[in-house]
Amino acid sequence: MIALVRYLFTVLLLSQRYLAPVLLFTGLLAVLTSNDSGPLTATYGSAAGAMLVCSVWLTMALVGLEDRAHRSVVVVNAGGHPRALAGWVVTAVLACLP
Repeated sequence: MIALVRYLFTVLLLSQRYLAPVLLFTGLLAVLTSNDSGPLTATYGSAAGAMLVCSVWLTMALVGLEDRAHRSVVVVNAGGHPRALAGWVVTAVLACLP
């Protein structure tokens, strides 16, 4: 499982598809927290919404990296569909945590 997560992280980092969601999230946080007026709860809610959108975008970029033949090879080497799906889920969660 650890090897599969490391492989998926490497593929994600080398493809550089993570840059757009990360830049969007940082830009949204900069815009949302630029003024200090108003209650913080609205800012936290907006930041959580932006995090949700960027996390979904990052997860879809991770899942859609490979074509069908390459995905079949990954599934066979992982030991089946459930283990490969668990690897993708763990990688997406670890990528979205920071």
